[in-house]
Amino acid sequence: MSISGGIKLFDKSKNLLVDGATISSSISGDASAEYAIDRSKITYFRSVGTDDSTQEILLIDWGEAKTIDRILLLDHNFKLFDVYYDSNGSQNWTAFTSAVGLDGAIGGGSISETTFADNTAYYEVDSVTAYGLRIRCTETQTTDAEKYLNQAIATVEIGTFIGFPTCNITSDRKLSIREVLNGRSSVAKKNEVFVYELILNEYPANSNYNTDITLIENLHDREDPFIIWPCGGRRGSTYFPYAARGHRLKDAIQVQILSPLSPIYSSGVYINPISINMTMRESE
Repeated sequence: MSISGGIKLFDKSKNLLVDGATISSSISGDASAEYAIDRSKITYFRSVGTDDSTQEILLIDWGEAKTIDRILLLDHNFKLFDVYYDSNGSQNWTAFTSAVGLDGAIGGGSISETTFADNTAYYEVDSVTAYGLRIRCTETQTTDAEKYLNQAIATVEIGTFIGFPTCNITSDRKLSIREVLNGRSSVAKKNEVFVYELILNEYPANSNYNTDITLIENLHDREDPFIIWPCGGRRGSTYFPYAARGHRLKDAIQVQILSPLSPIYSSGVYINPISINMTMRESE
């Protein structure tokens, strides 16, 4: 068994400071640990004074029961690590079951890695009701390096596209340009913000692909933001001779829809294929 690799959509993470989640670090301090659940692409949890003989433990507490079935660890250098969930709110750390990662089923079914080599980890697990997570890391991919992690995401999958919509991605830094006295320009750049356009062009309206059209409609109806992961877990030269921004493993971004829903039947004939465009922008 392996993951499909289609464009994936998830609920926003349960691990968010803004929603009341808390996090602690066993060695390196809670202030740095908070960067792993702050939703920012530019801040990181970074360990202090650790090596491959030192186990760093991150404990995430949601304060209430939540349902999850997907785990993403974005942009990290962990090699030997595991992830457990709190099953009763009393730090009763329990192994996930039937875990499937980037390369298929994980031995023993739990999230436990010994030779991990990618910068982002993804796991599909059986749905559980949990109160938080425990992430333990001992060894890093570079021997004795300090450990780092951009974001720990625990979520529920909304859906995966069966077909292959066109996904146009813009990296927007909102330039502020000011002319100066010598005729040159002073340019200030804000932090990168992603804009995604999904295009279902002449999409067959049949039993095989209707689920994709329904998924677009459901996303449009949502009030809350959601996460889009364009690569869907695919990586490497087989799929991406060059992994452009927005299509990298680490590019799982919280977005909200900006555009209206405007399905168009080809030539206005209702038995013909449907075209739909949907624009999403990185959101708070």
